[in-house]
Amino acid sequence: MDDDTSRAEELEQHEAREEQFRAERAKVGAGWHPIIDDLHTNLEMLLGEYDVLQIKEQYGGLRYYLLLDFRLPLQSRVQALQAIGEAERQSLLTCEGCGQDGDTQYHGGWYKTLCPKHHDEVEDVMSHAARVAVSNWLGVEETGSPR
Repeated sequence: MDDDTSRAEELEQHEAREEQFRAERAKVGAGWHPIIDDLHTNLEMLLGEYDVLQIKEQYGGLRYYLLLDFRLPLQSRVQALQAIGEAERQSLLTCEGCGQDGDTQYHGGWYKTLCPKHHDEVEDVMSHAARVAVSNWLGVEETGSPR
């Protein structure tokens, strides 16, 4: 394989990794994107290129899963896992919606970490959705919109 082909394949792999990262990043609110971007930069410094498996919200906090190459030095792997843990802890204090200070509260089946404004908005939406669901179940027409 010549150098041009090899470089083209490397570039293609890099683009595929970045596309996967962007697709996973889009699965959580924009308020957490700076946390994720900082983590991604830090992980690239520690590990080089790596594969993101999944980024999601669970129980009000960020979860970040990657494919960790066990051929890398132990110290790099430990630092990467510590960086992920710190980002996940930081998400529990950051509004997933806007990035302001937040706290975790329970909203009708879900834990969400949000600022007071976004907690209120979620409660309004959840209340409206519950009213509509009950009205549908009873077979009556729901009128009005969320507060």
